[in-house]
Amino acid sequence: METLFIVNPTAGRGTTKSRWDAFERQLKKYTTFPYKVHFTTRSGEAETVSLQATRSHFERVIAVGGDGTVNEIVNGVLGRDVMIGILPFGTGNDLARSIEANKSDKDLLHTLCYPKEASLNVAKINGRHFINAAGIGFDGIVANHINRHMFIKSLGALGYSLSAITVLKSFTPSEVMLNIDGNCVILSHVWMIAIGNGSFYGGGMKICPSAKYDDDLLDVCIVSNLGKMNFLKLLPSVYTGRHVEKETFITMQQGKRIEITCPDYMIAHADGELIASSSLQNQY
Repeated sequence: METLFIVNPTAGRGTTKSRWDAFERQLKKYTTFPYKVHFTTRSGEAETVSLQATRSHFERVIAVGGDGTVNEIVNGVLGRDVMIGILPFGTGNDLARSIEANKSDKDLLHTLCYPKEASLNVAKINGRHFINAAGIGFDGIVANHINRHMFIKSLGALGYSLSAITVLKSFTPSEVMLNIDGNCVILSHVWMIAIGNGSFYGGGMKICPSAKYDDDLLDVCIVSNLGKMNFLKLLPSVYTGRHVEKETFITMQQGKRIEITCPDYMIAHADGELIASSSLQNQY
C-alpha cells in the first residue's frame, strides 16, 4: 500500500520535524510498506500535494501535523479513492481527540501497519470542506489573535486562555440571524456560535460534547446573554464539556444545514483556518 506522508515541520510549536525524524527511524525499522515523504513550506501546500498524490496512485495520504494540515489534505483528496490518516503531531490535535486517535508513537506505528478504517462525515463551510469544527464570533477573533502571535500559539491551551482574556477587553456581542434546517431565528447579544462535527476544538475545549463524527448531524453551541465576568467563569468548564449545563447562557442544537448571518464582518474559523465573512453556510 503506497503511502505519502505530508509533514508540516512547523506544527506542534515547531517540534514536528524532530518528532517525525524519530518516528521515521522506527518506521524504517519495523515496517516494509513503500512510502514517500513531503515536507510543506507554506500554507495551502498540503492540499496541492495531496491532490497530486491521488493522480500518482498513492493509496494513503497521512497528515503529519495538526488540524490545519488535516484540513488541507481533506480538501485535496475528498471524493477520490484514497484513505486519509493522521499522525497528530500538532499543537491542538482536536480531530485526533474527537476520533480517539491521539495516541503514543508506538500505537500510531502499529495502526499504520494494521490500519482500521473508519468513515467520518465531512461538512462544508462557505464552499470549503471542514472535518472537525467551525465557529464564528468571539472564538474567531481569539483564533485570529493567536495566529498573529506565534509565541502565544506555541502555548497551546494556555495560549488560548491568554488570548481570550486579551480579546475580552474590547469585545462586543452581536445580533445574529441563525437558520438551522429552515428554522430561522434572530438572536441578540451573541458571543459566539460553534459548529461541531467532532467534540473538541481550540486545543482541547469540549465545545460540543455530544457531537459524533459519523451521525450525519452538526452540533451547534450558541453562547449568548452573559456579561464578561460570567464569560470568564464559564470558560474553564468548556474543557470538560460542563458548560452545556449553564442553560441560561448556552443553547445546544443539531442540524444538517446551518446558516449564520451577522450585520458586520466577523472572523470565523474552520479546523483552525480563518475566514473573514458576514455570513457562514454549513452543510453536510
